[in-house]
Amino acid sequence: MPAKEYECVKYETLKADKYGYVKVDLNLYSTSPRYALNKVLVKISYNKVDVLNDENQVIVNHSRLYGQYRKSMKWQPYLNLMAKRPTALK
Repeated sequence: MPAKEYECVKYETLKADKYGYVKVDLNLYSTSPRYALNKVLVKISYNKVDVLNDENQVIVNHSRLYGQYRKSMKWQPYLNLMAKRPTALK
């Protein structure tokens, strides 16, 4: 037996849309407005989706969505933008 369990994940480099969402298996996951229209590394496991920055640090993590055309939103990275422009997000 190996000394440490292997982590079963898939890494993908994805481009965020203009609102900062990345699409994984037809579902949308929020990143941060700072990463809108930029490429991010996404770590996908059976139960979790982590969005990583250039230094491989977690920007935001989500529970994995199953089905199609669902959206997972973490509001914390968007609070500064919302304070300046309350109608920035629809």
